[in-house]
Amino acid sequence: MNKASLSAENNVSPLLDAAILVIEPDLAVWQKIQPTLAQYFGLVQHARTVELAVVSYRRFSFNLIIIDINHVCAFWQALASKSNTSRLGKKNHCLTHRIEDSECLRGNDEHIPPASFMVLSRLVEAEDVLSMMRMGASDFISKPVQVEQLESSISRWCLSKGHHLTHAWVQANSDTISDSISDSISDSISGASKLSCSKIVGDSETAEKIRVNLVNASHSNISLLIEGQAGTGKRVAVEQLLLLAKSPHQCLTIDCSDELQINLDKLATDLATPLEQSSSVISHIVLSNVDRISVAGQIALMQLLDSPKVVNNHKIRLISLACNSLLELVKNGAFSSELYYRLAGLYIYLPPLNKRSEDIVLLAKFFTNQLIASNENCRDELLNRYQSWQMTDFQSLTEYAWPGNIQQLKNAVNQCLLMDMSPKQYFQQKPHTDCQQTKEPAFDGINSSSQHFFPIEWDMKQIEKAHTLRVIKRYEGNRALAAEHLSVSRKTIDRKVKEWAVTES
Repeated sequence: MNKASLSAENNVSPLLDAAILVIEPDLAVWQKIQPTLAQYFGLVQHARTVELAVVSYRRFSFNLIIIDINHVCAFWQALASKSNTSRLGKKNHCLTHRIEDSECLRGNDEHIPPASFMVLSRLVEAEDVLSMMRMGASDFISKPVQVEQLESSISRWCLSKGHHLTHAWVQANSDTISDSISDSISDSISGASKLSCSKIVGDSETAEKIRVNLVNASHSNISLLIEGQAGTGKRVAVEQLLLLAKSPHQCLTIDCSDELQINLDKLATDLATPLEQSSSVISHIVLSNVDRISVAGQIALMQLLDSPKVVNNHKIRLISLACNSLLELVKNGAFSSELYYRLAGLYIYLPPLNKRSEDIVLLAKFFTNQLIASNENCRDELLNRYQSWQMTDFQSLTEYAWPGNIQQLKNAVNQCLLMDMSPKQYFQQKPHTDCQQTKEPAFDGINSSSQHFFPIEWDMKQIEKAHTLRVIKRYEGNRALAAEHLSVSRKTIDRKVKEWAVTES
């Protein structure tokens, strides 16, 4: 079965912007599966050891991981241990204890394991299946690997958009799994698959809250209002909401800042045709820039919403996007309160990027993946440029205010990689515009309102260095004041700065 037939049969397109990591010590296995994976993934990386796999995983945001079953727990432990490398070479002893060893399964709570992975194994036992499923495995691939089986696994994963194992997989493989084990797997994964939203990047509490809110909002067709500054990901949130939809659907987008009456007339025509063909199709009407709608546009929209065609049609869902608070516009008399409550049946707020700084490094990795995957002719060069970024470069990314939010971060990552400059150089060369770094708030000691979040993979030495240099910068190079702030001696500051200078040279 080739790529074309697979795509046609399962309605799956190659994921040119997706990245996959294969952790497999046997080169023969890797050489067998690499050509197939290269057809569907824009970036395919291989690691023979857990040590190399951890390095790759911490540098990039992989959409899928295929891993030998004997390395699963060692990989999880290595990710969780951060600075403790003594356990990296251990074999997967937790399979002996199955699912009882919760630390082996999930590791440190501070680290989020890969959202989606498949397991390579020569022997597939029912207890191993259950253990791996509870860890989040989406599929099993038997050794020796058959291309047809691999393509089927990729097809199932593509159709689920990176979610955890679904009940459909259990049913499709019921001939190789006993009824009791199948029921146990179904119970353990019930409801969990939707919580892994591939389009919402980030491991902060804020990102997780957004994912959960979108899952909850997908359970009904009640009108939804999504608010957030420009560049915070409102359209991505809509895409994720559509991915979560169970029923067949169509999406009709209207820009409320344009000639709304023309768009509404077109909408009335578009709504009728698909609904006549299938009564199960749900039409998602996305009203972008709804906060910029004119008074005449508000009246026209209310008239459409009150029309019998819309009122009597339960297969329509309104999704409104706004950069400014509609409720504030209502209070100021610029927006109809009746229309507001028609649009805001449910409400989701997307905070600005500087309120979720923990996600900046992970987002930078994600956008690096996208750029490398979409530039086949210069992938190695782009990868080398990214790998040359130093600790201070990631620090500069996390300390920037990002008034343009996620979109501005994506632009900055692309600019740095394509123009061959580090983030630190990017900010130094950046022209003085309204998008420049906003002035940092006045420093008032440890209770300063400004915050900094270090990359989760840094060890204590890296954090100490970054924080010390940041305090020195705050005091404009005065090491005596910095030493007093850090409660250490001036000699300690001088010694550490000298050691760091020797290390970097």
